[in-house]
Parts: sequence; C-alpha cells; structure tokens
Amino acid sequence: MQAYFIHTDIDMYNERLDQPCTPKTWNISDDLGQIEYIFSDKTGTLTQNIMEFRRCTINGVCYGLGDTEAAVGARLRDGDVAMDSAKISNKIDLDKARAEMLQKQRELFNHKYLNPKSTFVDPQLFDDISAQDEQSQSVVHFFSALALCHTVIPEVPNPDLPNNIDYKAQSPDEAALVATARDMGFTFVAREQDNVVVDIMGEQRSMHLLHVLEFNSTRKRMSVIMRSPQDGKIVLLCKGADSVIYERLSTGLEKMVDDETSQNQLKIREETLNHLSTFANEGK
Repeated sequence: MQAYFIHTDIDMYNERLDQPCTPKTWNISDDLGQIEYIFSDKTGTLTQNIMEFRRCTINGVCYGLGDTEAAVGARLRDGDVAMDSAKISNKIDLDKARAEMLQKQRELFNHKYLNPKSTFVDPQLFDDISAQDEQSQSVVHFFSALALCHTVIPEVPNPDLPNNIDYKAQSPDEAALVATARDMGFTFVAREQDNVVVDIMGEQRSMHLLHVLEFNSTRKRMSVIMRSPQDGKIVLLCKGADSVIYERLSTGLEKMVDDETSQNQLKIREETLNHLSTFANEGK
C-alpha cells in the first residue's frame, strides 16, 4: 500500500519525463522511516544528471563555443548583461555557429549519423581537420579515442531509423563523450563479440578488442587494448580524471628530441593546464 501511495503522489510526479515515481522494490520503503540523516552533494541537483559536452582542449588548442548556465551567471554577477538577454544572445550565436559547423562537416565527408542539435559547437574544428597537418591528426586521434575507449552499449530505438543510435552507459558523462564523438563524425556503431565497429568520417572500420581495464575509484581511469585488423598493430587507449592522466604524461622526451620540440611540448602542457582551469571556473 505504501508503494501505491508513492506511485500516486503528485508531488513526486516528473513533468519533464511525464512519469510518476515508480517503486521497483517493496522492502526499501519500509526502511524510509528509520532514516535520521541524509548526506548529499549538489552535483546531481545542479546538473540533473544531464551531461553536455561543451568544450575540449586538443594539443594545446581549445575548442567549443557557447556558455554554460554557470558562465552566464558569472557574467551576470560581474554586471555584464541581464540574464535573459545573455541567454538569448548565447543561443542565437550558437545556432549560427552550429549551422556553419554542419556545413563544413558536409563539405568534408558524408555523415549519415548526423545530429543537428549537438551541444558541442565549433566550426574551427573542421577547418583544422581539413588542414591535413599535425593538429588535424591530433583532432582525429582525440575523437577516435572517445569513440573506442568506453563500455557503452549502442541501441537503435526505431528499426526504421537505423542511423539514429542511442547510447546506454554506466555514467551520463561517458554517454555524453561517445555521443559527441558521433556528432563530430566519429561514430561508435556496434560491438560484435570482440570487435568494435566505428564509422570514422564516413568510413566504417573495425577494431579487435583484446582487453578492457574498467574504471574504478583507485585508478580513476579506464583503458582498452585493441588490435587493428588492417596492419596488426596493438594500441592502448586510456581516459580518466585530468589529474591522473596529466601526471602520467611522458616527461623524458626532451632528452631524445631537439630543444625546439621540447619547448613546444612544455608549452602544450602549460596551455592544457590553463584550459582545464578555465573549464573548471566556467562549470564545464
């Protein structure tokens, strides 16, 4: 009976999802009356567990336009603009940039998994990809890693729309990373036994998955070991908390390269740290 009252409680109805609270176990409600203290952080309260990929830094270059709610609030506190006008201006600029970005994407390749409402927007990204230089290679490697290094499960909710792929993940941030890689043209298509199928800028490829080192609170990172069927090379891809990854970056390369290359590497590390600090301050 108590589960029934929880299910029909109008104060627990979610208007956005058009769903009531649905008790899935009956015994837990018996323990509610014994709770004396609730300890909670504000992360889920503020984000509603909805993660949006807005910005990234690749090889010392920052990508991503638009502001988060936190950034708009900071501008308001600084007396920059009114909140409503800031949001409207931000949306208009973002829509224009998104249209420009999608046009440049179409000029480069045919993306059949296109998402016209991507939260990540930056036309400069596809300018850099088309340049066919070191930065272009870095961008391709970055988004390829996002499409390959994960434990996400792809689903096609509508069989009539096979190119409309949803991702189910253990955490909303991992789903956001894979979904943004898809939006940029690096699509995780399927997992077939030990093979991972991806669509990289209109070209379908397959990688043989050898092993997965799953994320845990001790390592604070996850890795996948894969073999490329094309050339047989084995690669390890790793992602995780910025502090954990950063401290494991190679520091001995300067002994094997010239001074100019060494200085460039140090500059990239410093710029990356500055970008990470900016992202943290803006709530990204």
